[in-house]
Amino acid sequence: MPVPPHSQSPPTGSRYASCPHTVTHPQQDQSRFKNGAFLEVSAVHWPPHIVVEEAVGGGGELTVGGPMADLLTTLADSLNFTYKIVQPGDRAWGAKLPNGTWSGMVGQVSRQEVDIALGPFGISEARFKVVDYTRAFYYDDRSILAIKGLPEVDPWGFMYPFTPLVWAALVAALLVACLAVVVLGSRPKTWTHLSWASQLLLLHVRIVLHQGILCHIVINVKYLFPDLSMKTSSGRERLVVGGWMVVAMMLMWSYRGTLISLLAVRHVPQPLQSIRDVVDDSTVT
Repeated sequence: MPVPPHSQSPPTGSRYASCPHTVTHPQQDQSRFKNGAFLEVSAVHWPPHIVVEEAVGGGGELTVGGPMADLLTTLADSLNFTYKIVQPGDRAWGAKLPNGTWSGMVGQVSRQEVDIALGPFGISEARFKVVDYTRAFYYDDRSILAIKGLPEVDPWGFMYPFTPLVWAALVAALLVACLAVVVLGSRPKTWTHLSWASQLLLLHVRIVLHQGILCHIVINVKYLFPDLSMKTSSGRERLVVGGWMVVAMMLMWSYRGTLISLLAVRHVPQPLQSIRDVVDDSTVT
């Protein structure tokens, strides 16, 4: 609840509302008005926090009800003061006007037309320059409701199990393994360099895809070309191809497990995550 400005320094942290601050002191009598006091309290109707009504019998007097009124009554009894409820002419909480003055209850307090204003008030830096606040007692979280997104199927979802760096490393390892076989192996005389290199590249790709490679590697060991009359490959070639098989199988096992996990949970987009997202969304009017 704002009070006229004095030397009180602004509190730290995010505060969303405030109430009158009672001073804790070993001698309770020093925190009371010894001879009593009369305060003018500004209030605006805002149920359920505060209900402002005209007093029974008319006369223009106002009464307040609700939790904030109970708090004000408790403070009045504890601090030994009486009060009168008034309302700002615009029935507003308080905003800074173009001419630098303030409207609403904040304006009344800043101009010292009233002693205090009954909240709860939202605390802002601009208001803190013209009024002081008591300790915060109420924290209010606000949210924006938006329609829930529909499940989407990403056509590039099969790329998600690996990061771009892993995919690049896999392609590089494939080319290196294929080049090693070309350098260490013996090209059949009936084959051109291009056709032989392309078949070796196809071999290594088939190993990655697990396309019937194991039986040919272990049993035939003829570069997976069962239709060719070639002598058995050398030990160096077998070592390269076998090592590539081990690497490819480990990667593909990890890929399959991750892909199954991703497919089990359907992606539901949630485009609105902040106020800026709401402002930038062209579908929001």
